[in-house]
Amino acid sequence: MLLAGLEAVVNRDGAFIVVERVHPLQRLPATLAGADVDVVVAVVDHSTPAVGRLGDNGGGATPPWVVLADTDGDAVGEWLERGARAVLPRDAEEREILVAIEAVHAGLSVVPAASALQLAGAGPRLIRRPPTPGPVPSLSPREGEILSLLADGLGNKIVAARLGISEHTVKTHVASIFHKLGADTRAEAVAIGARSGLILL
Repeated sequence: MLLAGLEAVVNRDGAFIVVERVHPLQRLPATLAGADVDVVVAVVDHSTPAVGRLGDNGGGATPPWVVLADTDGDAVGEWLERGARAVLPRDAEEREILVAIEAVHAGLSVVPAASALQLAGAGPRLIRRPPTPGPVPSLSPREGEILSLLADGLGNKIVAARLGISEHTVKTHVASIFHKLGADTRAEAVAIGARSGLILL
């Protein structure tokens, strides 16, 4: 997808806004210096030169990267090693790109399913006993509505518009949901809500 098309997709969704379009990639470090950026989305190919590490993979010093790249062979693993938090095909669908942006912003990593299976087969398998079921957390009706909208992948701004409340109120409800469910991220809250029967996926 061309940069202009990607920018249109992000702006149309409304959960994030495009701060600046940077080309060539070598200009990015100067652009990021002191900028208020939550996620970097890059359209690249095998010839794209490295700009140091793409990110810190979760340490918080630099924003996470979503890379749209040629994902054949070992390309996904290579981009992850360079610091990308999400790697999608260059022809990924709009919804896939938006979900990836939201996911890395929430602290998750995203790769194509086939690549995930390949990467998982390369390393050790960790097995743990499932947690003992506890009491079902209690959410207010409004919190239940908001959790359902979070499960649809919607950002705070869109949730606020859907429910006719302020974005600040949405943030307050989301914080309360996290506290009640013992979650640290939106994805974790949705997972706990689904397991507890609070929402249907």
